[in-house]
Amino acid sequence: MIVGWALADDSLNQDSGTRLLYISLLAAAIGIGTGLLVYVLYHLIALITNLVFYHRISFLFVSEVNTRIGALAIVMPVVGGILVGFMSKYGTSEIQGHGLPEALEASIGALGVGVIGYFVPRIFGPEYDTIGAILENQFVLSFLLVILLFKFLALILSLGTRTSGGLLAPVFMIGAAVGGVFAILVNRIIPGANLSPGAFALVGMGAVFGASVRSTFAFIIFPLEITHNFNSVLPLMIVGVVASGVAYVLYRNSVVTEKLARRGFLIPQDYEADIFKRVTVSEVMDPVAPTVTADTKVRELWEKIQRGDAEATRHQALPIVDEKGQLVGIITHRDARRAVEKENAECTVLEAGSKELVLAFAGEPLYEAVVRMLRQDIGRLPVVRRDDVHKVIGYPGRTQAISARLKKLAEDGIIPREVAEERLNRSKGSGNGKFPVHKEGGEK
Repeated sequence: MIVGWALADDSLNQDSGTRLLYISLLAAAIGIGTGLLVYVLYHLIALITNLVFYHRISFLFVSEVNTRIGALAIVMPVVGGILVGFMSKYGTSEIQGHGLPEALEASIGALGVGVIGYFVPRIFGPEYDTIGAILENQFVLSFLLVILLFKFLALILSLGTRTSGGLLAPVFMIGAAVGGVFAILVNRIIPGANLSPGAFALVGMGAVFGASVRSTFAFIIFPLEITHNFNSVLPLMIVGVVASGVAYVLYRNSVVTEKLARRGFLIPQDYEADIFKRVTVSEVMDPVAPTVTADTKVRELWEKIQRGDAEATRHQALPIVDEKGQLVGIITHRDARRAVEKENAECTVLEAGSKELVLAFAGEPLYEAVVRMLRQDIGRLPVVRRDDVHKVIGYPGRTQAISARLKKLAEDGIIPREVAEERLNRSKGSGNGKFPVHKEGGEK
């Protein structure tokens, strides 16, 4: 009975659609929840800033530059660091320490940030006013260097000690300062250059963010959202691609994924289609599929297997056909051995094998065939045509499925093409010696 392929195909399509809908709804829920959380945290930062620096209750952002809080600027980050440390210790068991208690480590980092903030108050707060001032070229070279140096140190301390110091705004400020410093220095060295510090600050801000986070499209949108300067789209695109490429060559993980990688998670950085979805079954299947007639005795088949007969041992299973050559079942070597061990060797292969088949089509993606094999816990699928499901035209097993990855390695130059073609040729059992070329509208 040939019903397995239809059930598996329908189930695959239904599961794929359900999973896509589930992921879409989950993404929407996460986006809404994250947006609300960001809104709350944004105003919470403003509230704490007003309480600590100006002793008032307000949700409006104000600059910390004119505060007279004095030495409390050092104490308050330490208190916050201790709180973060206890949250890390008792709220996140996966975080690995460095020999120091989490609370002590966080408080040390916060102390360093507090000392820096005491002398350079502009590193505190959401920093967008400072970023705006850099983009408007309001600072001299010396002050830009101070901001660049001490904001960089504060970011290193907060990231290294797990002190909550944020990432987006600090990276923006550092990048803007780098761009502004570069433009001013070039103008001093080459008087006729006439570079715009504000424009270079914008591009530097995007470049540093794009290289750090590896989110090229996002880094193009963020600076535009801040400045509304749409004339900078082309420079931002060029700098973004170059910055992301250089960062990828120098370091595999981004600032965001490095912590996950150190915890043992594998974070893929490549964006490419699944090779199983790019290769059809016909490209990797063995076009020669030895069969056995339905009235053959298990004893006869087992004797061929024991002798090492080429056709009987070519694959781990043989399709069963009737007197008209129509596919009616499949029998594996394990089925034959089980029948012999049970002293039932005189039964036919059709009785010892399976009549409910799971099939593959020559023109369908290999991915769908592999999913069927995994779901049914089988290692091979007879290949048929959609217009004639009773005629076997090929045989893909686990070895043939793995050969799809071999083809991808050859395309990437990891394995010489000649070597890959030879191995693929052996797995298919054919003699063409070349990778098949998939054509649209081919065998289905």
